[in-house]
Amino acid sequence: MHTKKLVVFGFGARGGIYATFAKTYPEKFDLLAIIENNPDRLEFAKTAYPNARVFSNYQDFLAEK
Repeated sequence: MHTKKLVVFGFGARGGIYATFAKTYPEKFDLLAIIENNPDRLEFAKTAYPNARVFSNYQDFLAEK
């Protein structure tokens, strides 16, 4: 099965659900990055999803591409 590449833009309630779903079903989703400007949520994302790149703004994410 082909996995879908996923970028979570905003790690609030909905973004957290999408990231958790991707972590639960790695055969379906490859969580590439999380973009979040809230420092507390950003730190949580770094520890909860160590395989995903984490960015504090979308400009930095786009500059990587």
